[in-house]
Amino acid sequence: MTENENTLDLRPRRSTRTSQIKREKGFDTVHFEDSAQQEASSYEPDKSIIKRVSKAHKEASRESRISFGTSFLMVATALFFDSAQGVFNIIGLIPVIGTVVGGTLSFMIGFFAWLTFYTWFKMHGISFMRPQRILALWGAGLIELVPYLNALPAWTFAVLFLIATTKIEDKTGINPTKLANPVHGGNVSNNP
Repeated sequence: MTENENTLDLRPRRSTRTSQIKREKGFDTVHFEDSAQQEASSYEPDKSIIKRVSKAHKEASRESRISFGTSFLMVATALFFDSAQGVFNIIGLIPVIGTVVGGTLSFMIGFFAWLTFYTWFKMHGISFMRPQRILALWGAGLIELVPYLNALPAWTFAVLFLIATTKIEDKTGINPTKLANPVHGGNVSNNP
């Protein structure tokens, strides 16, 4: 029974002497019933353990935003889009009808590919506010709009570039696209 005799406490009891946990102002405060429990709880962990846990947490937080499996699927999808546009280029060699059908389908695939990769990268937290990333995605889209030039694997190269720069940035914390841009005094900017 609890303090109030009219209510029945159905929570399981582990022992007759239990600690009571109360939440006060967002922090856990433990009230002990006797001094033996309080002394047993005053153990302070080893500082080296705290450092190792902290270091492991930092390393875990630097995981790549794009996993190996996702990278593989992105590259495979880019190769599919590039090969489909190559097939439509061959269809475009047929006079009149092939040119209209091949050109239209190639344009539709290019637009769908751009939308697919833009959405896919955004879902993984990749920002396109950097000129190199904007140029990679839009450049691939523009190359794929030009007849016969769209036979180049532009989507594959753009996706590989975006994956590589993202993985380098995630592992090192340095934006690799800014490494080639010297600033005053010959220093290199490490800000992402």
